[in-house]
Amino acid sequence: MNKEIVYDKYRQRGDYHWRQMSRNPLVMSAYVRARYGRCIDLFVANAGSLAGKQVVDFGCGDGAFAYWLAERGALVTGIDPIHEAIVLGRQRHRERGTQAIFCTASGYATPFAAASFDGLISSDVIEHVQQPDRFLAEIYRLLKPGGWAVISTPIRLTERPLDRLHVVEWFPDDFQALIRSVFTDARFHQSHPVFWGELARRSKLLRTVTNLVSLFSDPFSTTRKWSFFELQYAVCRKPG
Repeated sequence: MNKEIVYDKYRQRGDYHWRQMSRNPLVMSAYVRARYGRCIDLFVANAGSLAGKQVVDFGCGDGAFAYWLAERGALVTGIDPIHEAIVLGRQRHRERGTQAIFCTASGYATPFAAASFDGLISSDVIEHVQQPDRFLAEIYRLLKPGGWAVISTPIRLTERPLDRLHVVEWFPDDFQALIRSVFTDARFHQSHPVFWGELARRSKLLRTVTNLVSLFSDPFSTTRKWSFFELQYAVCRKPG
């Protein structure tokens, strides 16, 4: 069995997701902000308001997305296998006075009882794990009957993932088959054309330009009128 890839960005870059969530076009990431926003919109459209719901940020990293969830009234639990990330998340949330809970744990086996949570969001995490079927099984276990999960991941575009930390990426049909092997009640969505993602990766200057554009009309939130998209989302419901 292959070992999990060590996700070392937090050791190298600190709490970089918090900087990406800013509105400063020199350091923000329009891509990340749009992805987080889309995950929230899809969850709310299906499960209703986040307010008062017990929600997991599954693969929470440094807690930046968990803060967005907490701002919207969710009772957030952040779970991540990287202890350095969990330390950062606890510190940033303590500074901001949220009640979020953070836990260092594998995505395959968490210390929480079955059916503990109303909802779960996992934003671009599943592509990092060696056993996505086990990862999905743990998501299913954690949800209460009738609970909702939103899972995002890049759409496969190349023979091998462009990111060295991605274990695998999926074409839409393959991703849908994987999700439906665990969640028979699932719906799927895509967002933003490949063009904008490629442009933002070309150089720091072009990334800043796309960030500036996003302050007026976010290209990373586009869901129509293009043939090739970069991100896919699964919206899953546990029966009950």
